[in-house]
Amino acid sequence: MNNKKQTTDDLKDLHAEFDIEVGIKTKQKLQSEKDIIFPSYINGLRVTTILSDAVNKIDGPETVFIPKTVRVIEQHAFYECENLKEVIFEEGSNLEEIKELAFCDCINIESITIPKTVTKISVMAFAGCHSLRQVTFEENSKLRRINSQAFSENYNLVDFIFPKSVETLEDNVFYDCFNLTEITIPKTLRFVHPLAFAGSGFKKIIIEDGIKAMDYIFFTSAINLETLVIPATVNKINTEMLINLPAIKEYDVAPDNNYFTSINGVLYTKDKETLVKFPEGLSGVYKVPSGVRRIGELAFTDVRKITRIILPSSIEEVGKNSFVDCENLEIHTSLTSLDNIFEDNWTNNEIKVIYTQEGNSYE
Repeated sequence: MNNKKQTTDDLKDLHAEFDIEVGIKTKQKLQSEKDIIFPSYINGLRVTTILSDAVNKIDGPETVFIPKTVRVIEQHAFYECENLKEVIFEEGSNLEEIKELAFCDCINIESITIPKTVTKISVMAFAGCHSLRQVTFEENSKLRRINSQAFSENYNLVDFIFPKSVETLEDNVFYDCFNLTEITIPKTLRFVHPLAFAGSGFKKIIIEDGIKAMDYIFFTSAINLETLVIPATVNKINTEMLINLPAIKEYDVAPDNNYFTSINGVLYTKDKETLVKFPEGLSGVYKVPSGVRRIGELAFTDVRKITRIILPSSIEEVGKNSFVDCENLEIHTSLTSLDNIFEDNWTNNEIKVIYTQEGNSYE
């Protein structure tokens, strides 16, 4: 890296676009310097926006310094700047938004610290940063929204901690981030897109204590997820959020949760009378404990590795679609009639019910 830092006075080829309302928007055209310092002021007016294609993508800088006056980094601002290794935001940064593809395909950036004033990270803003290992958010972050594919295809990302301010996650945020294996969901989240964790490498997701209802946080298509940690505060779970998780083997519920519990990884209500959700990644034979009265809606949906389920005589109700898309499954039961209990549970199934006492088996 060139030890000589570029100063404001050196910006001889700077294009300044004047705007009475917001000050100056700057577009840096220098193509050969290894370090670029964007100015805070030009002719007494603030530099507030870094425009699209701010630097040359072929012979661009290795380091850029962004002053605290900048509030917006426009789309494509540093798109495909393959030489870029370091982005430095001035202390006290007022940056509010990082727009679409702003740093997309900057393949040599290894870490970045997002200023606390940023409220939105737009579509693919940091996608394809193949060397990126660490994303840090300043304390007291105001980040509210992370848009689609914002950090996708960051194959080496291993360190990412959500700030305790995020409210919305759009789809495919961590797609192909296979080395990022654990994440904690902050209690501030209000909406998680059904495909937010699709294609991610997460093996363990921890839900932060303080979240009460799991009816808006989708984990669908988190294909590598093995463990979901549920805190004591959760009092409602929508099982639609827990389908298509082919690797999951454990729902780990806090012991002091008053509404739910887990038995060998299987999710039950606290009184152990309802089987809420069976992990799709478990295999072999499963015997539902005696005393269970209800199989919850979608409880065994998409469970394809279990070959046999043994139901106790205590079962009184089976929720709708509890056994949808279960392949080559045998259900063994001592109940004499399942006609009413199993209503609406035969769609797209290859299920055989075997009576262990009276009655005949039927498919």
